[in-house]
Amino acid sequence: MTSADVLDEYPFVSIVVPFHNAKTFLPNLLESLLNQNYPKNRYEIVLVDDGSTDASSDVITKAMERRREMCNIKVLRRNEKGGPARARNVGIKNSKGEIIAFTDADAIPKKDWLTELMKGFKDDSIGGVTGKVVTDFQRLLYPLRVSPVSEFVTCNIAYKRKALTQSGLFDEKFKCPFREDSDLAYRILDQGYKIIHQNSAVVYHPVKQIKLKDLLRVPRYHAYDILLFKKHPKQAKVILGIRFCRFSFSGIVVILNALVIFILFITTPIKWSVIFTLLYFFSGTLVLSIIKPSAKGKNLKDRIQGAIWHELYLLFTVIGHIIGSIKFKKWLL
Repeated sequence: MTSADVLDEYPFVSIVVPFHNAKTFLPNLLESLLNQNYPKNRYEIVLVDDGSTDASSDVITKAMERRREMCNIKVLRRNEKGGPARARNVGIKNSKGEIIAFTDADAIPKKDWLTELMKGFKDDSIGGVTGKVVTDFQRLLYPLRVSPVSEFVTCNIAYKRKALTQSGLFDEKFKCPFREDSDLAYRILDQGYKIIHQNSAVVYHPVKQIKLKDLLRVPRYHAYDILLFKKHPKQAKVILGIRFCRFSFSGIVVILNALVIFILFITTPIKWSVIFTLLYFFSGTLVLSIIKPSAKGKNLKDRIQGAIWHELYLLFTVIGHIIGSIKFKKWLL
């Protein structure tokens, strides 16, 4: 079999990676993408700088200078941040692959990642192939330390260009890196395509430590739960954990807590109400730190902080749902 025959067996792939202020992660990402065992003349790397203000572009320039023989890198720069949905669309529109693969700037695909993803495109009915995301699972403690290991995440997925085009690409109304991947996947499935799992296509994604400033962004992110629910009410019920009518798990928990506090304040003096409320939340935090499955094996400090973060996360999620209900004119708590 000649070299040309071998290359003809591989579809041309465009790897689209949006990034914003990712100078720390880009060297490892570029090294892993440039060292894929996929034929070098059968893929391109399309990097979309979504308004970075750090030295990300310098990192890319240096990488390209070191690997002058690798001419399959394309860098697109946006002057202002528009979110990953818009950045990926820019990448798709400026790429030439019949298959578009996606990963994140802070991810590290294995050497055979692209090859294994392409093995999933066996027939015309398959519109997308999603791989396996691995991380330091022992460090995970939701929502204190997290990693994108859910379904359809864009750190490890590939779609046929035809399926993307027919589905209208990413919905740019999703301004945050949240729910835009699920929305696209649902629309592709609605077109009659299949999205299959290829567990041999592996991407490593580091665990992210969630700080207080990250928690304060939760309402903005979870406002997009409502947009997802408005567009895909049936599928979104599962991912959003809607238990009763239009009440999510978060909404039910927050309402019950608010009811308990309300009863305390109308049945006891203010002084005792405040004390009982603090004791109520302290005991809830303590119980949560013990029974959470992800807390197993963690030290006491991590357990308590994780439980506090969990309670705050639920509250901020509901605030986000209220904001989203107003913004997208679809009620969900």
